Amino acid sequence: MRDFEKNTNNEVLIIEVDLFRASLTDANKFRIILDKEMENGFRNIIIDLSKCTFIDSSFIGALVVTLKKLEKIGGELKLIITTKIIQNAVHLSKTVEIFKTYFTIDEALNDKSSSEINMDVKTEKFSSVA
Repeated sequence: MRDFEKNTNNEVLIIEVDLFRASLTDANKFRIILDKEMENGFRNIIIDLSKCTFIDSSFIGALVVTLKKLEKIGGELKLIITTKIIQNAVHLSKTVEIFKTYFTIDEALNDKSSSEINMDVKTEKFSSVA
């Protein structure tokens, strides 16, 4: 597993998050990578979370901090979210409204308006496995 893979499409940075569970340790590394890329001039960033099955609040926090930094410099952050678990984590953290979300990288690159996250996710129930 390579954790984070960076690609570019014109002036857009695309970062694929290749983590099963994105948590505090990963969030710190991720934030450092994003800060460095913004220092290198990237103002438009797409984060592909399609390979993650879980993100915790610290990872979501890193995304929120990056979004705010990009907005201050006229940039944009877009998220690729395809799994219900990730959609649910974003929804439950009350950040669903601030992120532009898409189902594919092509959609994010070519569309100026974001997708609607399925709001039925809020009714999804999880049971603990013993």
